[in-house]
Amino acid sequence: MDDFRSKVEKLYDKYADDYNSEFIKPTFNTFRSALSFCNDIHIYYLKKYLTQKEKNIKIADIGGGDGMWSEFLLNYGFSHITLTDISQNMLEIAKKRLNSIIKPKNIPLSHLNFIKADICAMPQIPSNKFDVTISLYDPVSYSLQPKQAVQELSRITKSGGLIFISLDTKYRRVPELIEAGQLDKVEELLQTSISYDFQHPQYNVVWEEMEAIFRAVGVQVLEFIGAPVFVHQVKPKILRELEKQSNIRDRLLEIELEYGTNRSLINNAGHLICIGRKNL
Repeated sequence: MDDFRSKVEKLYDKYADDYNSEFIKPTFNTFRSALSFCNDIHIYYLKKYLTQKEKNIKIADIGGGDGMWSEFLLNYGFSHITLTDISQNMLEIAKKRLNSIIKPKNIPLSHLNFIKADICAMPQIPSNKFDVTISLYDPVSYSLQPKQAVQELSRITKSGGLIFISLDTKYRRVPELIEAGQLDKVEELLQTSISYDFQHPQYNVVWEEMEAIFRAVGVQVLEFIGAPVFVHQVKPKILRELEKQSNIRDRLLEIELEYGTNRSLINNAGHLICIGRKNL
């Protein structure tokens, strides 16, 4: 496992200079237009749960990469953020990105912290430190140890604090792999929950497994959301044409938000968003 984590660290160190929030080098096609819906669904639920929060709360962005979600939080009015990543080079990119944002907002530099850390073991961070902990777009999947990762996210979160996680779903990958002619990978995924979308393995989940993990580590499930549940299955050329009409895109997003919590659809969604509250 240490060798695997070292490989992931080196991979993201290598790509840091060219990385942006849509960095994707898959072994089969992932639709970027569908990813924009995924972003919007994440933002909807972050706003839903954070709107009433005091702006001086402490937030952790675990596996925060280039700082995409920390940037959103800063622009939404929050100012005490700790961002971690396994890659030092990614942390440097995030520092530049976020430091350029806090200057015009007169946010003290000391309000931002950047820590090189493995999501499954963060001894640098004390227990019960954060009011809100987020780990979005797959750090838990990349850890290959979802229970251990979620347990560590819970540890650093205060009792009663919120935890937001998003990670890859298991069954939506099956038709993609079939289309790519990778039947051996289909069987491996179904048996082990492991896929190889990028240049390293990742763990793909179903909501039932995440519910059991949350329960085991003392986190109450608030919501599971598929992000998205429909539009990632639309051919990219067609979806791009539909998105050119803002009223149609708005309607599609409304449909996604209406049906995204339907648990019969979630395990085939593009991503699974898990929202929980640490038990008191």
